[in-house]
Amino acid sequence: MAVTLPPRARSNVSRRSGVISINRRTPQLLGIVPVNNGGFGAADTAANVFARNEIEPLQARFMELNAWLGEDVLRFTPYELGATGAR
Repeated sequence: MAVTLPPRARSNVSRRSGVISINRRTPQLLGIVPVNNGGFGAADTAANVFARNEIEPLQARFMELNAWLGEDVLRFTPYELGATGAR
């Protein structure tokens, strides 16, 4: 049986961990500010790893619909890390 703590008993660390695990994203992609001097590492590396480990497998699974339907109904563009700055 799982035990849940009341909201006031949860620490910031457990909230952060929950947000990260629920969204399956790294902290730098969620915009979470590190609480120590070590930081989280390079955001571009995290974005590329996320694309390879999460996005590409989902896209491959969706592409199976094309074979099942017998025609190309779904297409995806290859992931490219965008230029610096907002789009």
